[in-house]
Amino acid sequence: MADTLTFDRRMVERVPLQATATMAYTGRDDAFGLTWAEIVDTSLEGLGIISPIDAPLGSFIRIYPTTNALPIREGVVVRCTPHEQGFRIGLECVQRQAA
Repeated sequence: MADTLTFDRRMVERVPLQATATMAYTGRDDAFGLTWAEIVDTSLEGLGIISPIDAPLGSFIRIYPTTNALPIREGVVVRCTPHEQGFRIGLECVQRQAA
């Protein structure tokens, strides 16, 4: 079932983007999986992606763009709604720590 967190309000500008990526995720049964994803927009705080996976709210996703021009992004699902190509996922990204 697709859900959305009702208190979520975007505070930064979203920029349209068109890129493909591999998406690593943990499913409803806590099993790890890989699938394709299409990145449709980005902001300082997150990503909008289209994927065939109905991602549970609060689950962790890592996005590996197919181009080296974009960084790997990871974060928590804050929105997941049905879309004609699967599901539109709102990902609130976390900052990666330097080694």
